[in-house]
Amino acid sequence: PLSSEIKVMTIVANDQDAKPDEVFGKIRGYDDAFKTNQGALIQTSWYRPLIIIREGLWNPQIYVEDIDIGLFCDAAFSSPYKETLRQTSCGIELISELSLAYYLNLNLGIRYSYNKDNVTLGQFFVNTLF
Repeated sequence: PLSSEIKVMTIVANDQDAKPDEVFGKIRGYDDAFKTNQGALIQTSWYRPLIIIREGLWNPQIYVEDIDIGLFCDAAFSSPYKETLRQTSCGIELISELSLAYYLNLNLGIRYSYNKDNVTLGQFFVNTLF
């Protein structure tokens, strides 16, 4: 009953040959990618099961693991540091873990975020798990 998960992902890059929009992707809370070819991106998340289901159907083969609630805080910085090339956001997610046909693992969820530009963003998302 007290299980939880903490995830931290960090990307540091310095690719002078790449275009600014080819190195980093989007962080949660922004519609646009982080556009620089040198800098760092940090994504932190904490997840806790809200509803434990762990049941499925045989035909079609669908298995629902848990419905998790999560808090996140993401940041991206350019190098050399420029205030105009900085993105930070925090928010909350509600995620359902699904397995289809025993091979395809998906996360379906909704997210509510707030970024440094005082913009709130609600999103529906589908992620694959590798």
